Parts: sequence; C-alpha cells; structure tokens
Amino acid sequence: MSGWQPGTFLLVTVRVMTCFTGDTLMVRVGPNENFTQNHQCGQTYDAGSALALVPNIEADCDPPMYGRYVSVQAIPPLGVNTTGLVLCEVEVYVTGFCCDHTIGILNGQITAIDGYCSGNDIQFSCDPGYELAGRSSATCQTDGSWDGEIPTCQREIVNG
Repeated sequence: MSGWQPGTFLLVTVRVMTCFTGDTLMVRVGPNENFTQNHQCGQTYDAGSALALVPNIEADCDPPMYGRYVSVQAIPPLGVNTTGLVLCEVEVYVTGFCCDHTIGILNGQITAIDGYCSGNDIQFSCDPGYELAGRSSATCQTDGSWDGEIPTCQREIVNG
C-alpha cells in the first residue's frame, strides 16, 4: 500500500444506500484521491438502463482492502458520452484503523507478521554491529497510532 496517510483503514464492506443513476456501478477503495487509481471492491453492479434510484447494493471486499478513499464509479453504457455527476450515499464497514507502514529504522529492520492494522504487532531488530535502543516491538492501536516510540539502532560500543 503506497501513499499511507493517517486515517487509513481496513475495509470489509461498502453499502451503497441511495444512488440516482442509469449506469453500471463499481465501488473502488484505496489510498488515492484519484479513484481511477484505486482497486475494485466487490463486483460490478448493473443499475439498469433508465435513470432511476438504485436500491441498496452491498459490496464485500474479499479479501478486506486497505484504503482511505471510497468511491462509487458510475460507468455509462457503451457509446454513451456523459459528463453528468452521480452522487451516492454510502456506509462503510471497517475492521480497524491501520498504522503508518512507511516507518523504518536506520541500520535495522521491522517485521510485521500480520500487517499494520489495529491489534497487530511489529518487531524491531538491528543489523550486525548495532544494538536496539528502545522497545523491541510495538502494537497498532485502534486509533491508528503506535503504542510507543519507534526505537533506533545504535552502533555497538566495543571495549578493547
């Protein structure tokens, strides 16, 4: 996931509540403000050929997707050129917020076995010749922050 920003979450379901359109609908989720750069959640839904109020559509993101932006893309029928704006009301269901995965430690590594979202732990280790100054692990909190300071790797002092 590139472009991590505070407020990134692990999304499981998007429910399109109301949408007035005659197009095909696609739910997109991802880290980008430009929806065309984000991935599809669920299938593509046919809203019919006539302009109408679309009933509830539930898009299940399987597997769950990381994202900050959720959009509903209205795709007009082939051969129809439209510049109309379609507004939809959506509900978003998430399993938790995610922490910054772009962190790093100089002269060391971060290991994330289960990912960077709430409840997940990451482990810190240092390269040979360096020792860890700080905690060896951190846990992502439900608000998307780490539960402590990120450690550093300092050169080992050899007494000779």
